[in-house]
Amino acid sequence: MASTILQILITPITELAKLLVVPLKNEVGYLVKFRRNIEDLRSKTTELEITRETARCTTDAARRRGEATTQDMEQWLRKTELIMNDVHKLLGGLREEDKGKFNFCSTNLSSHYSSSKRAAKLLKDVNELKGSLQQIPVSQPAPPPSIEMMPRGDFEAFESTKVAMGKIIEALKHDDNQIIGVYGMGGVGKTSFIKEVAKYAKITGMFDEVVIATVSRNPVMLKIQREIAEGLGLQLKEETEHVRSLRLAERLKQERRTFIILDDVWERLDLSWVGISSGKDRSNCKIAITTRNLDVCSEMYCNVSIIVEPLSQQDSWELFKKFAGDVVESPDLNSVAKEVAKECGGLPIALVTLGRVLRNKEPRFWDDAVYELRQSRPLNIKGMHEKVFSCPS
Repeated sequence: MASTILQILITPITELAKLLVVPLKNEVGYLVKFRRNIEDLRSKTTELEITRETARCTTDAARRRGEATTQDMEQWLRKTELIMNDVHKLLGGLREEDKGKFNFCSTNLSSHYSSSKRAAKLLKDVNELKGSLQQIPVSQPAPPPSIEMMPRGDFEAFESTKVAMGKIIEALKHDDNQIIGVYGMGGVGKTSFIKEVAKYAKITGMFDEVVIATVSRNPVMLKIQREIAEGLGLQLKEETEHVRSLRLAERLKQERRTFIILDDVWERLDLSWVGISSGKDRSNCKIAITTRNLDVCSEMYCNVSIIVEPLSQQDSWELFKKFAGDVVESPDLNSVAKEVAKECGGLPIALVTLGRVLRNKEPRFWDDAVYELRQSRPLNIKGMHEKVFSCPS
C-alpha cells in the first residue's frame, strides 16, 4: 500500500523533471556555447556579405542587359539587409569583457545568455538565407519597352532617331563607356532625343538615378551644380563652387548607378569642377553630353560619339503635316506646303514650329514663308521666334 502511494507521488515528479531537464539543458547550452555561437555568427555573416555582393553584381549586370530582377531576388536582398543589420547591432553591442571566453564565474551571465541565444537564432537565419539563394532565379527576360511605347510630347520616333537611340542604349550597357557624346546641328532635336533616352534609362531600370543639367553657351557653374543636385534630391547650401563640387562628388559616390546628362555643351567642361569625379571614383556613374560640335566630344574624351541626323524628306513631311493639318494635302496648298517642309532642312523644331504657325493660314502666308525661308530670314515669318533657329538642339 505504501509503495503504491509512493509510486503515485513519484511518477508525476519524475515526468515533471523530464519536462524540465531538456529545456534547462538547452538554456544552459546557450551559456556554454556563448563564444562558439558568436564566432560562428561572425564567420557565417562574412560569408553572407560576400554572397550578397555577388548577388548584387549579378542583378546589376542583368539590369544593364535590360532584364528585370525577379521579385524573389529583390525580397532576398531586402531580407538579407535586415538580418545583417541585426547581426551588426548584436556584435557591435558586445562589451569587451563579453568577447572573451565564457566562464560560470562571470558576472555577466544574463548578458551572455541573451547574446548567445540571439546569436543562435540569427545564425539559423543566416544559414537559411545562404541556402535559399541557390533556388532563386536572379532575373527574367523582359524586353524593354519599345520607343513607340514611351510617353512623349512632340518627340517623334522616326527612323533616324530610332537608329541613334539604339546606338546610345547599346553604348550605355558597356562598362567601358563612361562618357557618351551626342552631336548634331542646331534644331535637329538633340535635347528632345536625350530626354527620351533619359526616360528609357529610368523606365527600364538601367540606372537608379537619371539627372539632366543644361550647360548652355555661357555656362554658370552654380546653376549646373544645382540642377544635378536637385535631380539627386540633394540641397546645396554652400556658396563656393569648389565646396559645392566636393559635396556633389561625395553624394555621387553614394549612388549605385547614376546617369548624368549635360545638355547643350558648347566647349570643354571640367567635370571634376562640376563635382563629377574621374577614374575609379566615376565607376558607378555614366555621363552623356549633347553638343553641336563633334570636336567638343573629342575634347570631353567621349568614349563613343553618336550623331543625330536630320529627318529624311518623307519623315519631314509626315511631321510637318501632323502639326500643319491635313489641309496641306489640298490642291491649293500641297505644292507650297512641301516647299516649306523642304526648306526646314529636316530639322524637327523648325518643322513643328512652322507647322503650328501656318496651320489654318491663307495661301498667301504660305507663299511668304517660302520666300523668307529661301532668303534665310525665318524670323520675318509672323509667329516665328529666335529660339527656333538658335536653339541648342
